[in-house]
Amino acid sequence: MSNRDKHVNPYAPPESESYVINASSSHFNRGIKRGPSLYIVLTGLLGGILSPLLLLRREFSEIGLAMPLIGFVFGGIVYPIRSLSWPVDPSVRLRQIKYIASLLFVLPGTIGMFTGVRGQGVGFILLGAIIGFAVSCGILISGLRRPSKTP
Repeated sequence: MSNRDKHVNPYAPPESESYVINASSSHFNRGIKRGPSLYIVLTGLLGGILSPLLLLRREFSEIGLAMPLIGFVFGGIVYPIRSLSWPVDPSVRLRQIKYIASLLFVLPGTIGMFTGVRGQGVGFILLGAIIGFAVSCGILISGLRRPSKTP
């Protein structure tokens, strides 16, 4: 080993020009990925906030109970309007199927494990299935358009 090699930092990057980190092409500047889940959750939350206001009026009480569910579906409708100029991502459908399967089967199953099937447990399981179905509809309605991966 020469005297020059003893003083070289082994962790320093190579000095060649081919080793230049391009922050725009790497994963440094990707930012927040805004998929349909943001729209679905926010509109469902907005529906939940508006729900007590509609429950105060006797003629709108049935609609008030369904407002969070309507909000989930409405979020799925808002997302395609927002993403009209984005490209279609063919890999999205598989992810959507995974999310929908987890919502339709895992959510009611988990609720069933904690509550059981006696007393009000069946009602909680059905409520979880209805909420999972509403969110699943919002996911399906959202479409296949996603922001491009390059900044």
